[in-house]
Amino acid sequence: MPNANTSAGQAAQDLRFEEAARYALLRRLTPALRHHLIGALQPIGMLAAMLERRSQAAQPDMPGIQKKSADMALLAREATASCVDLIGWIAPKTIESISAQDGIKECLSVLETDLALRGFAAVNESGGVTSKLSRSAVRNVFSAALLALTDSVTGVHEVTLTAGTEGDHVVLGLTLKPREGEAMDIGNHTYRAMEWDDVLALARSESVEVEHSALHAKLVCPPAADGT
Repeated sequence: MPNANTSAGQAAQDLRFEEAARYALLRRLTPALRHHLIGALQPIGMLAAMLERRSQAAQPDMPGIQKKSADMALLAREATASCVDLIGWIAPKTIESISAQDGIKECLSVLETDLALRGFAAVNESGGVTSKLSRSAVRNVFSAALLALTDSVTGVHEVTLTAGTEGDHVVLGLTLKPREGEAMDIGNHTYRAMEWDDVLALARSESVEVEHSALHAKLVCPPAADGT
């Protein structure tokens, strides 16, 4: 019979590993998240500067200024929604579900530039897979696996992202294939490389099974808890 103190110690150690892996992932995601935040806010600043110039004209075009003000209010609402969604990568506020195809698309939208700069061409073949899984599992485990797999190789590669089902579980796949070309030299990572121990620590917290090899990774994810 397992010793209670031993079990508690192992649980505490697993939690520390998970927290360290989550920190490492966020450090790697931060440049991309910052880029998206700036992209959401920059149009508002540009429109505000234009409105300031127009309002200082000798004879301001008030109908035009009012229309642009309405446009700026719309941009502000869209930027707020975008920023709230991006902050969800850091601190999820609820248990959310997402379709496999949308989850992969979301991860790729954040990491695609990072991958391209490191010489990876991303091919998304998950379209049409609408089975739902935890959004947190996709954002944490799948994005960590994508980084770990691409961090483990050198040279130019194509990375194919797939989705499917096994019973009621959702299966996400990553496959690398060398391709012609020359990788850009962008120096070291902004933080350390992701490792498979990181991925496995995050996977445990999301009840995701992970299989990986030099050029492939497979994630078997439980269906969304809310069943939607």
